[in-house]
Amino acid sequence: MPAKTARRAALAKAREFLASHLLIDGHNDLPWVIRRKTGGDVKAFRLDRAAAGRDTDIPKLKKGGVGAQVLAAFLPTEIAHPATVTLEQIDIVRRIEELHSDVFHPVRETADFGRARRAGKIGSILSVEGGVGLENSLAPLRMWHALGMRVMTLCHNGALDWIDSATDRPRHNGLAPFGVSVVQELNRLGVLIDTSHASPK
Repeated sequence: MPAKTARRAALAKAREFLASHLLIDGHNDLPWVIRRKTGGDVKAFRLDRAAAGRDTDIPKLKKGGVGAQVLAAFLPTEIAHPATVTLEQIDIVRRIEELHSDVFHPVRETADFGRARRAGKIGSILSVEGGVGLENSLAPLRMWHALGMRVMTLCHNGALDWIDSATDRPRHNGLAPFGVSVVQELNRLGVLIDTSHASPK
């Protein structure tokens, strides 16, 4: 079989598979890209237009058969006013969902995956990447959850007062007591814990 024919057959098989299976992209830093490029102006970013030189836009998501997308409210560990920046990043995700409500269906409970699929939309899963915005308090977890957070990456490339990062000097032998409290509260809230970036301990 010629290579071109083989590629077409493989693509057809992949599309057939995606028609009956939900493809979830587990992490996308699009909100941070929008922040860097436009200062957080989702409308000015023109997510609905295909654009060269960027990883994500709506045409690419549709072409790739993405059924649900985890949108990360990411912020670097060393940043001023991390609690405020976390809220600003969550706001970007929510504005993506609102501005492009014809494309994205917010996923806040399991049934939302089916609702999104039946509506022909992409499920939007809000995550927070990095617990630096907690500023050593559990209260923001509950507020982030109320705003729609359903996945949390505990840390990024730097250790926090309560958790060791895989790419920083260990300080807590994994989790400090407050870190255990964070995990317990996330479990109580039903938030999926993403251990990317956390130390093996």
